[in-house]
Amino acid sequence: QGIAMRGKASRKAEERAPLTTPTSIWVPGDDDGDGDDDFATAVDGFCYTEQELLGMCRAAAVDPEAAGGIGSRSPCSRWMRPLPSEEGGLTLPRSSSPSSPWIGRPPVDTANGASTEYHDCCLAPPPAAGHRSGTRSPVGHVSPNTFTASPHKARSEGYGLAGLPLQRDAWRFYKLLLPIALLGPILTCVMMLLVLPHYVADVIRVIDTVVESVLTSPFLCIMLIAVPAVAGLVMNVLNIGALLLRLHRGLQPAPLPPSLACCELLHVVVIPAYKEPLEVLHRTLDSLASQTVTRERVVILLALEDADRGASATFEHLRQRYKGTFAGFWGTVHTLQPHEEAGKASNVNTAVRLLYESIVVDGIDPEAVMMTVCDADSTFAPRFLEHLECAFHRQPDGKDFLYDSPLNTWGNFLDKPFNWIVLHHELKRCLAHTSTMFLGRAPCYSNYSLTLALAHKMDYWTVDNVPEDIHTYNKVSLINRAALPTVPVYSLIVNDLVPGMSDRFVQAKRHSWGITEVPWLMAIYGHPKVEFRTWLGLLLQSLSTEIMAASLPVNITLFFPVTWQIVLGIAPLARYFLLAVMIYAFVLSAVAENILLFFVWYVLLRDHPTIRKPRVLTLVAMRLFDWPLETVSHAALYIAPRWLMLARAFRTPHFRYVCAPKGSALQRPAKSSGGWLMTRSLSNAVARVRSPSRTSSPRVPRSPATWVASKRFWRDRRRHAEMISTPDIKEAAGAIGAV
Repeated sequence: QGIAMRGKASRKAEERAPLTTPTSIWVPGDDDGDGDDDFATAVDGFCYTEQELLGMCRAAAVDPEAAGGIGSRSPCSRWMRPLPSEEGGLTLPRSSSPSSPWIGRPPVDTANGASTEYHDCCLAPPPAAGHRSGTRSPVGHVSPNTFTASPHKARSEGYGLAGLPLQRDAWRFYKLLLPIALLGPILTCVMMLLVLPHYVADVIRVIDTVVESVLTSPFLCIMLIAVPAVAGLVMNVLNIGALLLRLHRGLQPAPLPPSLACCELLHVVVIPAYKEPLEVLHRTLDSLASQTVTRERVVILLALEDADRGASATFEHLRQRYKGTFAGFWGTVHTLQPHEEAGKASNVNTAVRLLYESIVVDGIDPEAVMMTVCDADSTFAPRFLEHLECAFHRQPDGKDFLYDSPLNTWGNFLDKPFNWIVLHHELKRCLAHTSTMFLGRAPCYSNYSLTLALAHKMDYWTVDNVPEDIHTYNKVSLINRAALPTVPVYSLIVNDLVPGMSDRFVQAKRHSWGITEVPWLMAIYGHPKVEFRTWLGLLLQSLSTEIMAASLPVNITLFFPVTWQIVLGIAPLARYFLLAVMIYAFVLSAVAENILLFFVWYVLLRDHPTIRKPRVLTLVAMRLFDWPLETVSHAALYIAPRWLMLARAFRTPHFRYVCAPKGSALQRPAKSSGGWLMTRSLSNAVARVRSPSRTSSPRVPRSPATWVASKRFWRDRRRHAEMISTPDIKEAAGAIGAV
């Protein structure tokens, strides 16, 4: 890792290798008594203080500024640190203008079919020394003739979580998921249908006796009723009060101590994008352009897919539009490999590996680079990066944590057409995640931040994994030994929800694929880098949140006759007491949820420029129908997708990733309600008419509405013996596209 300099610069190096140009490294503190921060510089493998190097430069008649910017206070110097080169010396960044904004290879030029030869660092051995293509960093660019392989990559084989089993190593455990999920319902049915009916009278007698004893004894009444009721009320008040206070502080400037002003971070925002509408990307980048941190410390990394033929045009358009807005605007292109799963994980893995390779070559400390991985439809609060940096500096060692903001998918809450079931489900999902920010433990979803050093330590993202956010949470938990791996950032990132019911169901199935984290945790059992206690805690947490919570809902007991026999058989006093307890718990949680809901809508999002606020009557009506909407939405968008994915995991370990539609209906390409490509080319339509066999053209999945319309059209056309003309075919294609 080079030479760690704290206080006075070290005068030893393991090996000596001459450098033609010495370059300064900023060191906090003032040990030479000149009233200024110290600078140490590497020359010939040795480190010298600022004063010593100035004397050397004068003796050698060398301009100190040309020798590496001695005494410079540019922000870039804050992130520099010495790195050993292949020859044993120290390789440090030099300032020069980059020749290309692409990290790795540029995308294929669809105009002339030309492409640039490149090396994908995550799929093949590292390139030979001396080869570099299109790499840049915030503090400069290492030209191809001076490139040397990074030593950090060479040590990745035994560093951090490198060497952990991949997702494909857990495929053999996928068939266990369905039996594990069925275990809870089977035991419940056996208990409620076979065992409990024989003891109904005993259960009724026990409930009546216990309730009567508690209500007639003052001591038991205080200890078992008053104390828990007051404690629950106090905990709710403290949780909601502290949470609202911190969320309100997220609107104010972050209280960063002046002593840490010199330790500012370099922010790299990674935006994976695949055929996203330009309007959606404009909204995301506009919110990043309005951040309160200086633009010299914000870099945009657009992670594009090679399958997107418009990737190059999209990138060039955005780069020209935001030219000069950020410190850097870079792009990477990911080509899906046979051993990878399509999705966010494989794309981000390639982008961050190339970023790390570029960063360390240019001498920037990865621990000072804060990455924020976000969706393409994310709208950042103006002070998000400021509060993210403050949360980092508040930790004793912030480089080994994930930073998570409250989940919010209300960006297009009032866009039509909307579905009340979907809206209620998203309300409850966001409120449940936000309420655990202060007191609670929940994994990060969609958007999260971590240092580049932590990404390298956890061996980046698993390329054949689909639920990359939960997987990242589990890997960071392994590093932190199952402690709290997430640090809350009380500043909002607003995303869009999927308004259509069928589209939201497709997204719910992708979310439900998080059940595959349980087999992966089974696969890493016994690994030398995994402690048993840490592994057991993560396994139990994943089992409870991903499988048991969905396979065994709480209100399933209401569907058994024995439950109503017990409820109707107990004494009226016991019945009223249990009903009062349930009402008290429901009112307590409902009041806390409603306070948080109205605070987020009408305080945090009050001045948000792109979000329409619902009327108070709309929210009140939705909250009045909370119980029936919750029952239907929970069953349709949580229970049913989870069981479908359990059955799919039993059949096959593969899952086809379907991107959620972004933007309005006019902004995104024409797709069916299930997220699939909807229109068919004219040639395929002609082929199907001329040859009615099902093998004449590839089958394209369609929504029920499209399927019904096309079925009726072809049924009517089969009644005519004449050949269908080309205008009729065009009319049919237009009708299907309109549906």
